[in-house]
Amino acid sequence: MQIYCFFAIGTKRQTFLLYFMVDFAEKSRYSRIITYKRQVCIVFAWKEQYGSGIAEVDKQHRHLVQLAGNLYELLQLGDKVDRYDEIRQVLGELTDYTIYHFGYEEELMQKNNFDPAAFKLHQAEHAAFVHKVKLLAEQDIDADQNKVLMDALMFAIGWIEKHILDTDMKYARYLTERGVR
Repeated sequence: MQIYCFFAIGTKRQTFLLYFMVDFAEKSRYSRIITYKRQVCIVFAWKEQYGSGIAEVDKQHRHLVQLAGNLYELLQLGDKVDRYDEIRQVLGELTDYTIYHFGYEEELMQKNNFDPAAFKLHQAEHAAFVHKVKLLAEQDIDADQNKVLMDALMFAIGWIEKHILDTDMKYARYLTERGVR
């Protein structure tokens, strides 16, 4: 039996979600903890300070944050109800929307003569994200729905933190300096 425990600790700028996964196994008459996993990840609601200054990109980023929130909501249900269809739906929507969003970003960069070397790196990050989400969607969801949700949530949050709030800001600065809003 696996149990996930969540604790949120926040500041004005960001909220940290501390989670523990404890895996219990039957040992004689007693249950003993056989594995213990602890991670800290960042979960946040959209704040204007996360904005790129490009209205359409920010709108799309808000939607991606909302999709990560949908993963979190499914995980928080914590019931024993089969959520296969809901998990597939959210992962499918995450895949489809990121493909759309990445296409938009890449077209915007190309139209505005973004540095070709930096563009190729950015495009490679996008391809890696889509590949990873597809791998998550191909997992045996029925084998362990909570694990699939947790893996997807951790990946999405890491992506938001590293790509949207760092990598995307580089092209956003370039584009806003050239008047793209």
